[in-house]
Amino acid sequence: MFKKIRQYLQYTNEMKKRKIYEYNKNNYIDSDIIVNTSIENNLLQMKELIGKSSDVIFKEFKVGINYNIKAFVCMISGLTDKNRVEEFISKVAAFDGYMSEGGMEQRDVIKIIKENLLFPVETKEVESINDIVGYVLSGNSALFIDGYTSAFVMGTHSFNQRNVQEPLTETTIRGSREGFVENIVVNMSLIRKIIKNSKLMFELNSVGQKTHTKICLVYIDDIVNKDVLSEVKKRLNNIDIDYILESGYIEQYLDDNPSSIFTTIGNSEKPDKVAAKILEGRVAIICDGSPFVLTIPYVFAEAFQVTEDYYSRPYIASVTRMLRILAFMVTTVTPALYVALTTFHHEMIPSMLLISFAAAREGVPFPAAIECAGMLIVFELMKESGVRMPRPIGQTVTIVGTLVLGEAAVDAGIIGPPMIIIISLTGISGFIVNPLLDVVLLLRFFFLIWSGMFGMFGLIIAIFIIAAHLCSLDVYGTPYLIPLVPINLSEMKDSFIRMPLWFQRFLPRSIKDSSYKAEKEGRTK
Repeated sequence: MFKKIRQYLQYTNEMKKRKIYEYNKNNYIDSDIIVNTSIENNLLQMKELIGKSSDVIFKEFKVGINYNIKAFVCMISGLTDKNRVEEFISKVAAFDGYMSEGGMEQRDVIKIIKENLLFPVETKEVESINDIVGYVLSGNSALFIDGYTSAFVMGTHSFNQRNVQEPLTETTIRGSREGFVENIVVNMSLIRKIIKNSKLMFELNSVGQKTHTKICLVYIDDIVNKDVLSEVKKRLNNIDIDYILESGYIEQYLDDNPSSIFTTIGNSEKPDKVAAKILEGRVAIICDGSPFVLTIPYVFAEAFQVTEDYYSRPYIASVTRMLRILAFMVTTVTPALYVALTTFHHEMIPSMLLISFAAAREGVPFPAAIECAGMLIVFELMKESGVRMPRPIGQTVTIVGTLVLGEAAVDAGIIGPPMIIIISLTGISGFIVNPLLDVVLLLRFFFLIWSGMFGMFGLIIAIFIIAAHLCSLDVYGTPYLIPLVPINLSEMKDSFIRMPLWFQRFLPRSIKDSSYKAEKEGRTK
C-alpha cells in the first residue's frame, strides 16, 4: 500500500513538473505580466526584459502637440523598418488635425489613433508582456500609450533575405525554376500560389525553448491522413530542445525509424514538388530559416522520382526512372561484386577478361578488398573537399586532384587500372540518385565487407539483410516499400514506371488512409 502511495506521489510530482515545463517552454519570459496603465512601469519592464541588448531601441514621444499623453515604441534595429516606424511616430505626435476644438478624453485619443493612424499597417492589440516580447523579437514594433492596458503590435518587420531563385540541389531542365528561401512567410506564399484551394491549411507553431523557431504545418484538410496529422502534431509538441536551427533538427525528432540508415522523411527545395506531395495527402513542414521543406510520409520509391517525370512523355519518364534504379544498383553493388569475382570466383569471369585483370593487377601489393576500400575512401575525400572548398577553386582542384592521384597511383603500382574504372563508374552512378547519396556511401562499405570475407555468398546475404530491413520499415502507417511490399497494382502506375496522367485518377491509398498499418499488424500476428 505504501509503495502505491509513493508511486502516486512521484507521478503527481512529475505531472506538476511537466505542466510547469509545458507552460514555460514556449514563453519568452519566466512569468507572464499584463500591460500596466502606467507608461513608466511598462518602459522599465521592457527595458529590464530585453532593453539590455544594444540593438533594442526605445523611442519615447508625446501624443499630439497640445496633449501630454506619453507613449513609446519598442523595436529591434535590423529587424524593423525604421522609416515606417518614424513616419508613424511623426503622424501620432502631430495628429491635432483630427481633434476638435473642445478637447478630447484619453479614450477618444486612442480610438482616433486606432481608426486613423494604425490602419496602414497590420496591427494587433496585445495585453500580455510575454506575447509582446515575442512579437518584438520577431521584428515587429510595439506601441505603448500611457493609461492604456494594451499595446499595439505593428507589423513593421523588414528582413534582408535571399531572393527566390533556382535551387542548386535540385536542378531541372523543364519546369519551375522557383525554390524555397529562408523566410517562412515567402515559402508559405510559394505553396499558396500553386495550390489555390480553400481547404489548404497553414498551422503556425514555434519550437525551441531558446530560439522559438517558427514552423508551419501545411496540408489539405479533406485529403490529408488525419492519423498522420495528429501524430505529427503530437511529436512536434513533445520536442524538448533549446534551439532549432534548421529543418534537419525537426526531421530527427519526427523520424519513425531513427535507427535506420534510410530516411523516412522527405525534403525538397522545390515548391512544385512539395505541392504535389501535399496534393497526394502528405503533410509538409516549413521551418523558418531553412529552404528545405519536409514531407511526411516518405517512401522508398520517391527517391527515384523527379518533377520532370511528370512534365515529359510517360515513355521517356519511365526509361529514365529505370535508369536511376539501375544506377542505384551499380553504385552500391559494383565494388563488392568486383572484389568477390576477382578474389573468390575466378571461374565466373571470362578467360580473356580474367587474363586482362591479372595482368593489370600484377605488382599491386594489396588485396582487392583493401584496394577497393582505399579508393572509395579517397573518392569520398575528394568529393567532400570539392563541396567544402570555395567554389572558384573547388571543382578545379577536385578534377585535377583525381586525375593526378589516379594516374600517379597506377604508375606507382599501388592500384590497378580496372579499379580506377570501377570506382569512377561507382561515383558517377551515385550522383544520379541524389536523395540516397548518404545511404549509398554506407551500403558500398557494407556490401564490400561481406563480399571481401565470403565472396558472392556474403554479397547475397548482405543484399538479403538490407531487403529484409527495408521490408520491415513502416512510415506513419505506410509501408516503406509500397507498392512492392505489400503489392499494390493500383500504385504501380507511378512507381518504377510512370503511366500516362489520365491513368492516375485516384490518390495513393497507402498515403491517404492507415488501413495498411492494420493489415500489416494482422499479417504479423
